[in-house]
Amino acid sequence: MEPPALRLTVEKGPKKGETIESKPGTVTRVGRFVRGNTLAIRDPGVSQKHLAFEFLPDVPRWAVSDLGTSNGTLVNDRQIPPSAPFPLSDGDIIKIGESTVIAITIVAEERYGLDGGVDDADEKERSGVGGRRGRS
Repeated sequence: MEPPALRLTVEKGPKKGETIESKPGTVTRVGRFVRGNTLAIRDPGVSQKHLAFEFLPDVPRWAVSDLGTSNGTLVNDRQIPPSAPFPLSDGDIIKIGESTVIAITIVAEERYGLDGGVDDADEKERSGVGGRRGRS
């Protein structure tokens, strides 16, 4: 089974409405400038290189790291330590800069059928439905 993707949705601030989806194996960086960042946010208080999101396969879960910023990063209104991966959960809220708020969505349930249901391909295989149909 594939690990879940991560969706970042900017809810407040200069990039309000922007959404980025990240897959495991990639690092998504957020900062003030375009160069070196996946998402550039021109918000006072956002550092040139502010955050990095990555999937930690050993845990396994998504995490965010504050890249040693002077203004820090809040996850659910709690300051996180700099330069150390901080585990994320679906529904977490990240605040950076003066006004930027980023909502976290772990998209496992939507995309990978982790809701306990059976996906259509599995059901067809078990029932013998699908594939070529007989012709008359």
